[in-house]
Amino acid sequence: MSRRGREDPKQKLIKRELETYFENEVVDERLLGVTWTGFDLSPDRRYLTIRFLPVPGTEDEAGEAMDALTPQVRERVSEILVRVPEVRFVLDRGADNQRRVEQILDELARQRKRDDA
Repeated sequence: MSRRGREDPKQKLIKRELETYFENEVVDERLLGVTWTGFDLSPDRRYLTIRFLPVPGTEDEAGEAMDALTPQVRERVSEILVRVPEVRFVLDRGADNQRRVEQILDELARQRKRDDA
């Protein structure tokens, strides 16, 4: 968001570019099942943080594979921003926690069904 509360129009372009890139061009097997959950661009456009959610148990491999994408992401984003931002990939802990809560709720529901049977 800009200082006036409006979304930076370049963020929409970056979002589309990254979605296209991650969905259609990334072929690293270590990223199978990884979900791209969003990004944050710093107000000065120097830092781009990309959040992702890997398949449980593959966090290290997925993190390494995401880090390997840094040069390509920087190149694509720099075409939109005219400057080359520092790119960071971070595990989306919020989405990870939400997934775990959903798993626990599913387990509880299954247990109730077994107890009621």
